[in-house]
Amino acid sequence: MVALPRAAGAAKRSIRRASTTLGVYAAAGALLIAGCGFLLAALVIYLTAQYGALYATLMVGGGLMVLGVAMIVVLKIAQARPRRFHAVAHAEAAFALPPEAASEADLFEARLAEATNKHAVPLALGALAIGVLTGFLRGKSKN
Repeated sequence: MVALPRAAGAAKRSIRRASTTLGVYAAAGALLIAGCGFLLAALVIYLTAQYGALYATLMVGGGLMVLGVAMIVVLKIAQARPRRFHAVAHAEAAFALPPEAASEADLFEARLAEATNKHAVPLALGALAIGVLTGFLRGKSKN
């Protein structure tokens, strides 16, 4: 009978700690997003002073698009990895992998590295194309 109130008190303390932690993370996330917004605005202002409003927005927009595409590629690679169940992870910790499973894991890591290298080149070419286009447009307006 005494254990039940103790468990309830422990649960209340655990919930209170979790809600406090969640509140702190939410406030920190809001401050980080606001800070990123101000830094992005400062970058646009600086680039506007250097290159003009059109080119500054083209550069920042192109850079954000490259970052967005890179995030999507990383997400697709992460989703392609096989999901592991919690029980399987504990079973692997308790027992050593058989040789064929270890070789499959090595093959998966090699394929993942190969896919990562395949996507790096198109992203770099896209960034280069945006830079060349921005430079071409900048040079075209001065003539």
